[in-house]
Amino acid sequence: MLKQKTFLSIIIFLPSIVFNYFTLSLIDFDHNLSFFTTISIIFINFLNFIIVLFFYFFGLKKTIFLSVSFLILFALSDYLVLKTVNLKAIQVYDKKLGWILNKNINTKLKQFTEKGLPYDVNYKTSKIKGFREYDDNKIYEKSIFVIGDSYTAGPFASNEKMYYNVAKNILKKKNVFFNWYVAGGGGYGTLQELIILKDNIKLIKPSILIHQFCENDFENNYFELESQSILKNQYLIRPFLKDNKIQFPKNKEARLFRFLYKNSFFFKKVDQILTNQKFMKYNNYYKVKPNDVFLDKAGIATEKLIREIRNNIGKDTKYISTNCSTENKKKLLMWKNYIEKANGLSFVSPIQKVEIAQKNGLDVFHEDGKHLNEMGNKIYGEELGKKLLEILN
Repeated sequence: MLKQKTFLSIIIFLPSIVFNYFTLSLIDFDHNLSFFTTISIIFINFLNFIIVLFFYFFGLKKTIFLSVSFLILFALSDYLVLKTVNLKAIQVYDKKLGWILNKNINTKLKQFTEKGLPYDVNYKTSKIKGFREYDDNKIYEKSIFVIGDSYTAGPFASNEKMYYNVAKNILKKKNVFFNWYVAGGGGYGTLQELIILKDNIKLIKPSILIHQFCENDFENNYFELESQSILKNQYLIRPFLKDNKIQFPKNKEARLFRFLYKNSFFFKKVDQILTNQKFMKYNNYYKVKPNDVFLDKAGIATEKLIREIRNNIGKDTKYISTNCSTENKKKLLMWKNYIEKANGLSFVSPIQKVEIAQKNGLDVFHEDGKHLNEMGNKIYGEELGKKLLEILN
């Protein structure tokens, strides 16, 4: 009997052994575990040890009861922690868009430039979900609506130093005034931007739409292409345009992932850790280079969405699109072609000015090497402001 209990005790302790192997061999590849992971390891090992002792002294039935009770308590606590964290989270789950900018966020962040210089960011969102800036007063006759992804909505520069506010101030100096509305979300594709546009177009009635585009939007717009990436927290959650219908991925993995992502703080944190680990391993969001056949199909989906944006804003609204990179020439030409076919204006010069500044030695990017820091936003916004004055004149 004693030998049987000892054997079962070892079996019950197996979750700790598996968890330790998983964290220490797969996650701790750089020997630098996060605080969250360290606490999780200590907590789970301690809990597993308590369950083993409980089984040894009180038997299997009571241990099962204890374990089930704990799981229920853990699930409830995990859910409540998520809801508490979401009160101050920049982006939260949304059943229509996948995720959305949270409202009434006012937080200070420490960021670093690509050359390692620190700078402070005062990041704010409006009282309307999905909008970083929302002009409640509407005191001017005309409005500008800016939609984009993390280049527009991400916490890489304070609101007042973002490119759109730099452009806004240039227009003000020339006595050109608009109401400004800025919406979007980190990681957004064109479909999510289109949904926000359709939901707000009648209220805002913009004279100018500025559609900030990035080359990875092609991947974001086509499931078969984006599903080759490591970003499950994007392609399993975001909607896609399929057969001219807005659909979420319907396989079992996607349904389970969305349920856990929506309801579990612990699951979201583990997914974030694993994604970071994979990025460090591949130094890319893709394990292999995306297939060009998929890119062409993603181009077809993107062109449809751009055409739908034009249809929704109407022929009288100026449609302007800016880009965030000129690195991939094929994608750049595809984007320019789609915008111009939709009777829009493609502005390449804002990002070209930034890239020229970088070649001249200026520190214009965030430490990730992709997003604009304060100086990058200033250069980008100044050029955008000049281009806006040109078309308005």
